[in-house]
Amino acid sequence: MNEGGDEQFISGAAFEPLSDETRLRILHTLAKQYREDPTNPTMGFGELRKMVGRRDSGNFNYHLDKLRGRFLEDTDDGYRLSPAGHEVISAVVAGTYDDHEPLGPIELPENCPLCGSIMTARYESGLLRVSCEHDHQFRNTLPRRAVEDRSLEEIIRVMTIKTQQDLERVVEGICPRCYGPVDWDVDMTELVGVPEVTTQCSRCGTVAEVPVAAAIINHPDVVAFYADHGVDVRHRPLWAPLLWNAVTIDVAQEEPLELSVSVQLEGEELVATLDNSLDVRSVKR
Repeated sequence: MNEGGDEQFISGAAFEPLSDETRLRILHTLAKQYREDPTNPTMGFGELRKMVGRRDSGNFNYHLDKLRGRFLEDTDDGYRLSPAGHEVISAVVAGTYDDHEPLGPIELPENCPLCGSIMTARYESGLLRVSCEHDHQFRNTLPRRAVEDRSLEEIIRVMTIKTQQDLERVVEGICPRCYGPVDWDVDMTELVGVPEVTTQCSRCGTVAEVPVAAAIINHPDVVAFYADHGVDVRHRPLWAPLLWNAVTIDVAQEEPLELSVSVQLEGEELVATLDNSLDVRSVKR
């Protein structure tokens, strides 16, 4: 990351335009306009000022200037949210930065795939954590609005979908938080014990822990293989024993590194070959 980018992050310059209540009300008002009429998401200066509740046009224009370009687009038809403006409002509406009362723990029907112990789920401080007594954990963040009016069982389903999407991005070299580059260079020593590999985003520092099997479960041939045995692998939680106990990982070749991921179901075997970037090179049944 260049020095200019670091200084901007440290100074908080990117967030300064959002530090005023009037500017947040402007974004909320335009978001409401978009929600109510997506085909006409713009508002003129006078209408927008009236809806926000500000009489001083000069002062109101000052606040608009702070938002123009980054969070607002000034068009011939009026003002509308920019993509970044939509992102900000989505985060606020989702309750990304709000807290929620802890939920759970509840006992899950699946035992830990690593040790066979009972697993429990608990949501607290924006994090859904599934763990066993030996501290084997599966976790992901969820904003407050994602858990509102949902049971813990329903929250687990939301977390399962989000985790699968996050893992798919990470395997493809994209950070699930800041969308920065994630580089893979798998080391064989990582595969000793738990078949899981780790990488880190070069932009925001997010550490991603990825089961090797997660690199293949979205491949169409693998999805079809599971489906042929009556399993919709796309909707199974990451801790489902089926995704671990039926999977064997071997080093097929050391230099350059190739991994052999074998899935065995009801006497039939599928073998996928991966390189050290977790790219699937071949799938055979």
